[in-house]
Amino acid sequence: MKPSQMLNEVGQSPWLDLIGRKLIQSGELLRFTLEDGIRGVTANPAIFEKAIVESDEYDDELSRLIEAGRTPMEIYETLAVGDVRSGCDVLRPLFDRLSGKDGFVSLEVSPFIARDTRATVEEAKRFWKAVDRSNLFIKIPANPEGIPAIREATAAGISVNITLIFSNTVYQQVIDAYMAGLEDRLAKGLPVAQIHSVASFFVSRVDTAADKLIEQKGEKSLLGKIAVANAKEAYQIYLRSIATPRWKALEAKGATRQRPLWASTGTKNKAYSDVLYVETLIGRETVNTMPLATLQAFNEHGKVVPDSVLQGVDEARAQLARLSQIGIDLEEVCRKLTDEGLELFSTALKNLLHAIGARSEAQRFRKAHKVDERLGRRKEAAEQGLQTAVAKKVSARLWAKDAGLWSADPKHQEVAKNRLGWLDVTQKMRHDAFELASFAKEAAQRFRHCVLLGMGGSSLCPDVLARVFGKQPGGLDLRVLDSTAPDAVRRSVEGFDLSRTLFLVSSKSGTTTEVNSFYRHFRKLLDGLEAGTPGQLPQRDAKSQSGAGSHFVAITDPGSPLHQLAQKEGFWRTWVNPPDIGGRYSALSFFGLVPAALLGLDVGKLLDEADRVALASHARVPLKENLAVRLGAIAGGCARAKCDKLTLLSSPRLRPFGAWVEQLVAESTGKSGRGILPVDGEPPGAAEVYGNDRLFVALWLAGEHAPEHERAVQSLAEAGHPVIRWEVAGEYGLGGEFLRWEIATAVMGAVLEIDPFDEPDVAVAKEKTKELLSGGKVPPAEPALRGGGLALFCSPEHAGILRKAAGTLGGESASSPVHWIAAHLALGHAGEYVAQLGYVVPDDALHAEFSRLQAEVRDATRLACTFGFGPRYLHSTGQLHKGGPNTGVFLQATVDGGADIPIPGQPYGFATLFAAQARGDLEVLQARGRRALRVHVEDGDPRKFLQAVREALELIRE
Repeated sequence: MKPSQMLNEVGQSPWLDLIGRKLIQSGELLRFTLEDGIRGVTANPAIFEKAIVESDEYDDELSRLIEAGRTPMEIYETLAVGDVRSGCDVLRPLFDRLSGKDGFVSLEVSPFIARDTRATVEEAKRFWKAVDRSNLFIKIPANPEGIPAIREATAAGISVNITLIFSNTVYQQVIDAYMAGLEDRLAKGLPVAQIHSVASFFVSRVDTAADKLIEQKGEKSLLGKIAVANAKEAYQIYLRSIATPRWKALEAKGATRQRPLWASTGTKNKAYSDVLYVETLIGRETVNTMPLATLQAFNEHGKVVPDSVLQGVDEARAQLARLSQIGIDLEEVCRKLTDEGLELFSTALKNLLHAIGARSEAQRFRKAHKVDERLGRRKEAAEQGLQTAVAKKVSARLWAKDAGLWSADPKHQEVAKNRLGWLDVTQKMRHDAFELASFAKEAAQRFRHCVLLGMGGSSLCPDVLARVFGKQPGGLDLRVLDSTAPDAVRRSVEGFDLSRTLFLVSSKSGTTTEVNSFYRHFRKLLDGLEAGTPGQLPQRDAKSQSGAGSHFVAITDPGSPLHQLAQKEGFWRTWVNPPDIGGRYSALSFFGLVPAALLGLDVGKLLDEADRVALASHARVPLKENLAVRLGAIAGGCARAKCDKLTLLSSPRLRPFGAWVEQLVAESTGKSGRGILPVDGEPPGAAEVYGNDRLFVALWLAGEHAPEHERAVQSLAEAGHPVIRWEVAGEYGLGGEFLRWEIATAVMGAVLEIDPFDEPDVAVAKEKTKELLSGGKVPPAEPALRGGGLALFCSPEHAGILRKAAGTLGGESASSPVHWIAAHLALGHAGEYVAQLGYVVPDDALHAEFSRLQAEVRDATRLACTFGFGPRYLHSTGQLHKGGPNTGVFLQATVDGGADIPIPGQPYGFATLFAAQARGDLEVLQARGRRALRVHVEDGDPRKFLQAVREALELIRE
């Protein structure tokens, strides 16, 4: 006979502190009653949380309830009531055989209402009616508000399991409440024989709390003794209570004894025996409710000593007395434990409801937004990525901000530790939403226009918002300047009244060369405007700053050089961003939300959408439902199998979003010779023009119809290309997409085993630019070939390769720039890519031309083709170009960028800076062994570059 079965023989009932659908439906619970002597089951919110969240046992019913639109609390109660009812049915034969003495299952009232006596009683009645089983216990906590609820529930004919009893003083109150409830019932002429009760006296937690205080007092003889001593004294109270005339009178009317139940009997201190709170508390008419691990340990090596709870009572009392003598108030300890217990149960229920809410949101989104995943020939690679995510516990570790998820290297972990603030930044931003709105309202009264001076992570999100939403009623006309081409600097304020223009100076580090140069230029213009035309600048009230500085607002990290500059030079406002957020993960911080507010957007709506995605992406959402984590795992798995071209297909109004995704993914994953290449702007083509290296992600703006794109996506999936598709819930849905892609990208890094939060190769190009500018002008360079208004630059070794290859292409002149470009493009092999690097003046029409050229290059070479404006892409795909796999064929287009504009405080102007950035980028690519060719258009017309490439593609096709 097992030790747990022997407990029945000596008068104690072992119960199992566990519940779950599998336990009940598999027959395991019945087996416990037959083979282990188990005579009851207890549950609490923490146990239900584990059962419902950490298994797939409830998936079908969860989905059905979610589909029916039930709230998380309704879902929890439905599942809990169902399990308890089923558990009662399994134990009913035991209950009947033992004449109602055992065979119980407990269901706890919500800890959220534990401080409300009336609500507790009403919920006890509701649960009692809902389960409708005689062998049910309703658990009510023994806090001050719970004591009268126990009495009233008992009087109502409900069997009560009183939980969270720590103090013997409170235990006496519980006994009195039970008796009073029975007396109330008898006074109404109602029967009491069918009413049962247990008083759950918690044990191990008493030692956990008391030991800490005992250690401080240095009384080591009491360590690990107080919990058992306290419980033994409680049993003495029980024995005295059943000997009183009051109880004997009730018992004569058929009342059943309220048995002491030892709860929290799993040993928490590993220095103590794992069966300490079982062996020492064996007593007649008691219950010991054990966690499964404790039951198993007791059956392995536990000893059954009859009535051990009666042994050493005098010693126990001496120990309790000594505890008081050394200044430890056990009653106070127990009061705190009751409060903590309620808090723990409340937290468990909150976590459970949050998890149910998360799954509800995830399932709702998948259905409402038509999430479609067809992995085709890359199903195995994707599955490997998903398995890696499961093995690494990516979801849980990401939300726990575990820096070890990405690397075991302490240096990388230190970087990651300080770059994870984006995970919960929406909480902080909500606190600032009103202030953002007030700021934007005041700005709209003072200004009509806004120019954001930024680069990379600080500029791309605002650019997306400005392009997708446009200027909203009451908002400013916002433009983004992130090009150092002189003509781009001029165009940024073209048509703007400078006296009514606000400048956002946006830089995390506060040291970005481009941003500092932009600021110096416009500060000088405004200083001159104010000096030359007094009164033209807007009027300000007495509290406002005056002068040109009041046209500038900084967004930066605390204490950065830009922060200091803003204070020194009288900026109107500085928005200090949380420093634990990297630039490319900053869309939902001040870097994205200050411009959003100025555009006239509802920041709260953007945050609402982000919070929905956060909920649907929570660690407790299974991977099969968790779109963000799933996307990252699939992309990472595919990339490991050389399917590393993440190709974005977007409906027309969402296309600007691709540039932001491109920067996030490329700069985060492109390092250590690995990486995922996001392909943005490449028009969709027929299925056969793509290689086997593509993972397509298709995004549609809800309500926007683009039949040709839908047909293209459908044909890609039918051809076996992996495709993931979903709809974005309107323009404000971008708030959610920013977070979804940030999560997905962090997961990509975990699967690829790289740090997604550093950018080790971005600084190289910056240093090369500084080196080239050290003399105030870019040193001259001799082209390898010149002709037709084009000058071609590359390394001598590469020139030799192109000269030789160009001769095999035929045509009138094998030494023409067109032939060299053709030979360069022909160097790409299957699975590689072509990167067009445009150091040209940004222009929407020109961008569209480069986009069409992307498709033409792809169709002619069967290689993925990307395009980026320089120097913007240096803070984006530039990291992947230099730190990722050496699979790129780089074709750089350069122009002078217009008449020079001096940069105040520098010996060079914007034209020189622009040229140095292009030259520096090329030289770093060459130094990294990349295949790179620069094509400079000598008269500044970029269409000549486009034409030359198209002619080169014709040669390749031939």
